[in-house]
Amino acid sequence: MNVSSQGGAVDPQALSELAPTGRLRVGVIQAPVAGVLFVQVDNVKGPVGVTVDIASAMADALGLPVVFEVFANSGKCTEALAVGEIDLSFMPVDEERRRKIAFGPAYYKLRSTLIAAAESGCLSLADYRMRGRQVAGISGTTTLRAAIRHLGAERVMEADGVDEALDLFRTGVVDALALSEDYLRLMLPDFPGACIFQEALQETSISLAVGKGRSRALALAGNFVNCSKEDGLIRRIFDAHGQQAEAVEPVEAICT
Repeated sequence: MNVSSQGGAVDPQALSELAPTGRLRVGVIQAPVAGVLFVQVDNVKGPVGVTVDIASAMADALGLPVVFEVFANSGKCTEALAVGEIDLSFMPVDEERRRKIAFGPAYYKLRSTLIAAAESGCLSLADYRMRGRQVAGISGTTTLRAAIRHLGAERVMEADGVDEALDLFRTGVVDALALSEDYLRLMLPDFPGACIFQEALQETSISLAVGKGRSRALALAGNFVNCSKEDGLIRRIFDAHGQQAEAVEPVEAICT
């Protein structure tokens, strides 16, 4: 795979801008089970998941060692990326994040919604708000912000990470949980009788992200993502992690 945005050798300035320490420092988000975005942390292997494999393949193609920084939520990962504590991540896009970091190509179209307890029922979002139901969301995330827009801040309880949010839902502290639909489908068997809402809180993408003002780095890493979609690498990574039913986003630009 040619990872140069210029179609030839890798631009050393772009490489230095992407990995100023000589290592590719990648932020990933932890959850109990790995999904399209979230990673699972193995006591021996470390973080395991789709984003780990994409970043590892990128580092290998660029001849860089890779290190992973694990975060409880994407809000904390965003802040670390904004101040240069990490070099790269993949995360859902919204306007608040665009003010802090720069986004490149998407690899997945994300849809966020609610899972509701069996006794609560799958109402419409408007009915859920009218009935005063309490919802858990993960701090600093696009999904939490979308839940607040739809349901009101007084109805949404913030959890630090996926584990905590699931516990709030499992123990009945809240009536529903706001997360990405792909992850809620993974969790549904753990909650007999629960239902996933048909309405979306938001639709966005999971995209490559780097710090602001790093245009060469964004072009270099973005070209790798596009090439990885074009040659089927990301599709193979999805399949290897049991995500056969999830679609990879189309190539957004010419792969060079």
